[in-house]
Amino acid sequence: MTKLALRGDGLPDKDLRAFAAQCGLPVWSPQASSWLTVVPRLGSAEPLSRLHPPCIGLIEADGGPSPDWVARLIKHSPAPCFFASLTTTTAFDIDLAQSTLAALAGFGVLAEDRIDALRLPIHEAVANGLIHGNLEIDNVSRESLEEFEVYAKLLSERLANPHYGDRHLELSVTIQDSDIVVVVHDQGRGYDVSRPVKGLKSGRGLAIIRSMVSSVDVGEDGRLIRLRFPR
Repeated sequence: MTKLALRGDGLPDKDLRAFAAQCGLPVWSPQASSWLTVVPRLGSAEPLSRLHPPCIGLIEADGGPSPDWVARLIKHSPAPCFFASLTTTTAFDIDLAQSTLAALAGFGVLAEDRIDALRLPIHEAVANGLIHGNLEIDNVSRESLEEFEVYAKLLSERLANPHYGDRHLELSVTIQDSDIVVVVHDQGRGYDVSRPVKGLKSGRGLAIIRSMVSSVDVGEDGRLIRLRFPR
């Protein structure tokens, strides 16, 4: 049985086959035990319906990840895993944390009674990559109504700007020994991880995340965050 394949949904067959060949993966067939669904550009909550085993991941093809990124993720198999590469606009519209945890529970690698406890740290990591990373919104206070309105206007403008909204957020989940490891990678400009971010009381959400998982590592100049927590 084929271990992993790429399955297109609304993508021209020739484009799917070209992308699959670059990734070194077969196109889906009934012999595939699991697959990554490759779709055109989406901007709604529609991907939620696709994030369930045996579909272990979703890739937005338009401006999406390089085949090298997909090939790198495949190296983490054969442990049950989950992959997603979504544009910022799509990832912002859906509850990616909840969808990821539901997929892991479907694989049987995460008890359903653990979902609520893990949703917040994963949500914070995703929000960190979207807002501070891809959308590059920093040093914006939201303590007053006026300040929140400024923030909301900037957020809307950045999401509508392809320079920011078309950037991808990549999320991968692997099983390592008795732990679940979640990696969130953005395409923002990064930041000096050795220095606090001025003006941000949230500290990019790291304080919340650290209090709820076994370990947190930040790399690639702040563009990558790795969470580890027990199954």
